[in-house]
Amino acid sequence: MLMGLQGENGFPHQGLVNFVNNKVDPSTGTIMARGVFDNPLPAHGVRVLSPGMFVRIRVPIGVPHPALLVADEAINTDQGEKFLYLVDAQNKVEYRAVKLGPLQEDGLRVVTDSLKPDDWVVTSGLQQIQSNMTVDATRQPMPIPAAPPSSEPATAPEKPAQK
Repeated sequence: MLMGLQGENGFPHQGLVNFVNNKVDPSTGTIMARGVFDNPLPAHGVRVLSPGMFVRIRVPIGVPHPALLVADEAINTDQGEKFLYLVDAQNKVEYRAVKLGPLQEDGLRVVTDSLKPDDWVVTSGLQQIQSNMTVDATRQPMPIPAAPPSSEPATAPEKPAQK
């Protein structure tokens, strides 16, 4: 279980789920769960967590899997089929039909089929290019988004969280 406080980026605090109710509330569609997080007394004397405060919680339900991601604006559609333009080692444009997965929070789209990690994807000037034409491409690596917080299970606290 991961937690983020107001004003924090991401979910930097790790904790454990120590109770999950087996009953779904039919009016809200929610399940009650309880998480335990360390709340040590720092040197300045003020604990980070206090009763009644609102936090953001993320509960990873599986191990993250590696995926190939492309900028969503690089994806084109041809009669309902999604495709990308790639540039090969001879600077020739190649049409490649692809199968897509979900759109990620950072605007990148998962490509589940027909793309390799060393392929170069055309991301701009898509209106002017066609398959098999030679281009003067500037190859730039895709920026790597910030890694999400680790979803590995946190170790059990040695003593109960203090309020």
